[in-house]
This record gives sequence, C-alpha cells and structure tokens, in this order.
Amino acid sequence: MKNAHSKSQIIIFDNYGNILKSCDTIFQASDLIGKNIMKQFPLLNCYEPEIRNLANGNEPFFVPCIAFSFANFKSICDFVFIRHEELNEITISWMISDNYVHFKERLNKPINLPQNKTKPLVTEFVNRWHRK
Repeated sequence: MKNAHSKSQIIIFDNYGNILKSCDTIFQASDLIGKNIMKQFPLLNCYEPEIRNLANGNEPFFVPCIAFSFANFKSICDFVFIRHEELNEITISWMISDNYVHFKERLNKPINLPQNKTKPLVTEFVNRWHRK
C-alpha cells in the first residue's frame, strides 16, 4: 500500500509486457499482475522502443521529470528501466522515483491562462515590430 514517506516504487514485468510484481509503496499496482504494462500505463508507449532494446548488462534507460499520474497518485517522476536475464527468463524493472518534494510548488500552483483569448492580427504585430 501507499506509504506517505516512500519516494520510489518498482514494478517488474516480463519481456512480453506482463506485470509480474509491484512493491506498491507509492500506489497500488499489485492488482494489475498479469496485465499488460503498456495498456495499464499508456504513457510508457512513448518509450517502448527503448525499453524493448534494453540489453542485459547495458546502461539502464533513464527518463527524467515525467508528469505522471495513476489512480490517486500525481507527481513529477523519474523513470529508470533495467533489463535482467536469469535462467533464460527476461524481466524488466521499472523504478518510479517520486520527485514531488522538488516540484510541489509547480504541481500545486494554479495555472493562470490569459483572459484575452483573441490573438492580435498579423498586421498589428507587423506594425508594432517595425515601429521606431
């Protein structure tokens, strides 16, 4: 279960994307065991080629500062993917590091959009640009 003091979680999946384990320290994912990680976490589809091309013993694949949310969890996270091969079984560890403490001001700050939704006309912009 989620631990308020935990800052990382590891989810392990196989070479086919099936979730095998989760430590559930940030959010509960153990109920997803057996399900496809790419379907459960669509954000990972952006990184699928890099994850598939991880080689045993190579450097981990690191993805910093990702806006990530799942269930009731929302934060800016770093992701690290590491491939393991033991007894001809390939698994991939996905470590999620919660960087909320570093970005809490940014996450809690309301977004103030401009009230004027009309764009200046091109001629106005050109005139302003060329004024002396």
